[in-house]
Amino acid sequence: MVTHTGRDNACGFWTCRPDFLQPCAKIGVFSAFYSIAALVSSTLNSYVNSQVTTLEKQFGFNSHQSGIIMAANDMGYLVCVLFVGYVASRSHIPKSLGVATITFGLSGLICSLPHFLFGATVNANPAGDYDNVTATLEAARKQVATSGRMCDQLNNTYDFCESGAASKSDLTKAVSQERIALASFYIIVIGMAIQGFAKAPRLSFVVTFVDDNTAKANTGFYVGIITAVGVLGPACAYLMGGLFSRMYVTLQATTLTPGHRRWIGAWWLGYVVFGSLALVISLPLFWFPRKLPQNKDKTSHQEDLKIDGNSVKKALTQNGTDSNPGTHKIIATSENQHKSSIKRPNVKFMLRHSRDFLASLYRLLTNPVYVLMVISSCFNIFTVAGSVSFTPKYLERMFHLPAYKANYIMAAQTLCTSSIGSFIGGYVSKRMKMTAMKGIKFCTVLVAAGFICQVIAFFLKCDQPEVHNWP
Repeated sequence: MVTHTGRDNACGFWTCRPDFLQPCAKIGVFSAFYSIAALVSSTLNSYVNSQVTTLEKQFGFNSHQSGIIMAANDMGYLVCVLFVGYVASRSHIPKSLGVATITFGLSGLICSLPHFLFGATVNANPAGDYDNVTATLEAARKQVATSGRMCDQLNNTYDFCESGAASKSDLTKAVSQERIALASFYIIVIGMAIQGFAKAPRLSFVVTFVDDNTAKANTGFYVGIITAVGVLGPACAYLMGGLFSRMYVTLQATTLTPGHRRWIGAWWLGYVVFGSLALVISLPLFWFPRKLPQNKDKTSHQEDLKIDGNSVKKALTQNGTDSNPGTHKIIATSENQHKSSIKRPNVKFMLRHSRDFLASLYRLLTNPVYVLMVISSCFNIFTVAGSVSFTPKYLERMFHLPAYKANYIMAAQTLCTSSIGSFIGGYVSKRMKMTAMKGIKFCTVLVAAGFICQVIAFFLKCDQPEVHNWP
């Protein structure tokens, strides 16, 4: 078993730190495990984009509600990303990443709850009976607005206005389905917001941990591996989303085909699968120590003091002046000052770090280069987020494709652009030995080219079909 002095750098959980786990205390092993966690998290994060039309069919969501569902993820991310990035160097990063991965898994299971709570028959006939009931309910509401409460089909005066209106059972069914759809909407939004909370620690924590436990020349290598694997997440989400869209929502045999207007795919299955995988892959992250033992050149400040003190003592011994009490006093004072600075969190501790956090935030916001980079990134995300979120729906509507084919197309597109773009970008930056200014210019040219292509896409469209007897 590991000795007490080596527990801080040993793999294990609590007091269980067996010897057979110690070969895993390497940055390469951590990168391998977290790459899988990043892949599962990124897949779960992008999975909702592949199920937009299925959710709209199942619960009758409109595009506005679908947009809120997809934006809830970013809302949760923005709430805590600044604070999380600030406390990265002050926390147990592997355990924090494990908690974040568990939160990802729980968020996926939460998003699947509407299926288990309300069943798969909430809108089993989306193109038929439900549309008729919804239209009837809307007509009843308009009648209430023009004729008053006397003709409200939802009131006790229903019998007086029964002529020409929907039956009371149909209206009751419509109201029940509306409530179920609204409850499902709130559940999915909450699940997506929790995903945003879990997404906040990923980048800052991973970069900090890798940089603190390896040479700076190798930081980009390990972070690049984790990023490259995580980039495959959206492609995996669309690929598996297409596979699950070919399964009926109840997972039972049916005479319907995926191209039928009444077909609803098993949208909930992806949340269950990826959520469960996230829970499983999070467990190894808890076994990694706060600091890896292989990190010889990057030790804590307390260890540096010990090394410096021993060096001075050794030098004094060689010079025959080991009895100098003043030097020993200086070394002991430095060690005591550092030990006294490590205190348990209290009110003064929290206030001091809150002030430091606000001061750091002020320095960033007053840096014009940083602010402009953030603004440009926001505009770039505005462009990408909308197209990625609603492109599957556009392909289905414009080219009359079933959901699984649209997802397969998006998987191929995302895989090619992510892989090829990352490879070319890394090769060009290394080949040209880009500085920070050259990198900004390079990004500006590519963003401008992407903007021009987006503008050209407005003029490339199909003719709208003619509808007979439409004014």
